[in-house]
Amino acid sequence: MRTAAATLTRSEMLDELKLVYMDACRAECARLGWPLARHYYSPRDRCFIQCVGHKMKNFVQNLASLAASGESAFLDAAALLGVARALAEKQPAVYNGLVAALTKTTDMQGEDALAWLLICPAFLDELWARGHEKEYAALEAVAMGYLACDMPGLNDATRTMWMEMLNSLLVYNIAGDQLYMPFGGGDKREEKGRYLGVREGKIGGFPAQNLLAFVSNAGARAHLRSNCKAAYAELVELSFNQRDVENCAPPIER
Repeated sequence: MRTAAATLTRSEMLDELKLVYMDACRAECARLGWPLARHYYSPRDRCFIQCVGHKMKNFVQNLASLAASGESAFLDAAALLGVARALAEKQPAVYNGLVAALTKTTDMQGEDALAWLLICPAFLDELWARGHEKEYAALEAVAMGYLACDMPGLNDATRTMWMEMLNSLLVYNIAGDQLYMPFGGGDKREEKGRYLGVREGKIGGFPAQNLLAFVSNAGARAHLRSNCKAAYAELVELSFNQRDVENCAPPIER
C-alpha cells in the first residue's frame, strides 16, 4: 500500500475505491464457498489448459528480447547472457546453444533448443556460483513445470509439486500484490507511482498473459486432481502440450 500523502488526486481516490470494492467481492465469494485464491471453475468437468510447451518457449523468448533491449525486469537477462557466453568460451560445442537461445540465433520455436537454457546443469550451477540466485530459482521453476508434463518416469507427487506448486509460487513472487489488484494502464500508471494491477500488459517485465498461464494451468490440474478422480486416474500430462496432441492425432481418412 502507498504511504499516506498530504493530498490525493481524483484518480488515486478512485483506485482506493476500486480496491475496497474488489476486496469486498473477494470476501463475499469466500463466504459463498468460492475462494478465488484456490478455486478453478470447470463447467462439466472440463479443464482449460494453455499449451505448456508454448508457455515455456514464450518465457525464454522474452528473456532473449530483454537481453537485446536492455530493459529492466524481475530477472537480469544481461547476467544470464554473460554466464552463457562464459561457458560457451570454454566449451563451445556444448554451451553455444545457451547463447543462441538468448540471442535468437537458434530455432526460437524449437522446444528442445529453448528448454536447454532452463535445464542445463552447468548453466544453473554457474548462475548460483556467481550470486544470481533469483535467476537460478526462476529458470529452474519454469523448467520443472515444463518437465512435469514432458518427462517420463516421474511419480504423481513429483508432477503435482513441480507444476502446481513451483510454477504458482514463481508467479506469486514475481507479481506480489499486483496479482490481486484490478488495474490496467501500463507505463503511465507506473510513471505516476500509481498501483499496478493484474490487467497490466506486463508483470515484472514479462508478458502478464504468459505468467498467468502458469497459475491457471496449475489450478486446472489441481481441480482435476481433487474433483474428477476418474479422469485424473487416466491423465497423461503430455496432453497438456499442443505438440504432443498434434503428433499423436489419428491419421485422417481420405
